[in-house]
Amino acid sequence: MTFPNITPKPEPLAQRPETNAASPFSAVTGTHFTHGKPYQTRLQYTGAASHKPHEHGNEDASIWRDTALRYLGYADEVGEFMGPYLGGLGKMLGYGISSVYVLADMSTTLPKKYHDASPELNRWQKTKKTGAEALDLGLFHYVATLLVPPLLIGKGAHWVDKYVTADKTWYGQKVQNSPRLNAFARKRLPWANQQLQPFLAKRGQGIARLMAPIERWVSKKNPDTLKRIPIFGQLLTELPADLAAMRGLKDFKFDEQKLIRLLVQKPIPVGIGIGLVPLIAHPFDMLMLKIQDWTIRPLLGKNKLVRDPQGRLKSVKNPTFWGHRPPVQPTTAPSVPAVPTMAYFPSAVKPRPTPPFPHQARFGVYPPTGHWMYPGSPSSF
Repeated sequence: MTFPNITPKPEPLAQRPETNAASPFSAVTGTHFTHGKPYQTRLQYTGAASHKPHEHGNEDASIWRDTALRYLGYADEVGEFMGPYLGGLGKMLGYGISSVYVLADMSTTLPKKYHDASPELNRWQKTKKTGAEALDLGLFHYVATLLVPPLLIGKGAHWVDKYVTADKTWYGQKVQNSPRLNAFARKRLPWANQQLQPFLAKRGQGIARLMAPIERWVSKKNPDTLKRIPIFGQLLTELPADLAAMRGLKDFKFDEQKLIRLLVQKPIPVGIGIGLVPLIAHPFDMLMLKIQDWTIRPLLGKNKLVRDPQGRLKSVKNPTFWGHRPPVQPTTAPSVPAVPTMAYFPSAVKPRPTPPFPHQARFGVYPPTGHWMYPGSPSSF
């Protein structure tokens, strides 16, 4: 069998234009043909602009503040609105997770700032500016992570629990006297005492054993001294009573009113707390950054107060705070001639002839040896 001599059409070499600094991709242009059909140019990743910058500047972007890890800082808020279920232990656990998050952010951000400072700064200047950065970042986390949002959410959940869902309120009386809810609680009461109560008692005993060293340390301290500890002072003074309640769960028994309170009344403050987290957390972060731009950052030298052409006062970032650092150039593809390979000349491959039988085109390939075989065999490559 003879085949016509098909000469492949010449194709232009792929050109690599300069990378756009606003995009992490650079186009690879050129017309390519695959089995006689042209396809469009593809994109090549170059690494520039690899992440979305934070609102307070690209060089201040942090994995702890610009990704989903930021939600670890809201663990104290979760502990606040879980107070109707977990009491002070839930709040202590939430504040502990948030404190570890704050320490992790500062321990990774500050050494990076010190290392990336301009070489023209001496060690003392770098240390002083890193201290100013630590003060700025610590103030942000203290107010926006550990103080104001948990206080607002905790107070909101407490007020809802006290004035809306408590037993003496209108809603509490209506729920406790509802015939349907009492019938439901009476039906589920065996399950609650046989399965739910042992589960809660076992978890309470485990938490009490875990917190026993802290309880012994608290018992040796003066309560007035403990109350001076920021954030954790009041929680530490209430820790012995909370652990005693956890240990007392082994003797706890459900009745109809307690089961209704657990399943119907207490979820309302928790649901309101969950709804308040997205409404308070991120907007308050932005508000705190604006306040810092106009207050502490100009005092530290990180920002400057300047007037725009219209005469309005603005707070802008001080570019010389960390010294004159050379701008970071985006990584681009090397400007070298493209190597003619199969990727750029796919049509240079010998064209496949028509198989002897049409049905063989479905499960056979045309190898250089000239015989037909099934795909996947060692000789078919």
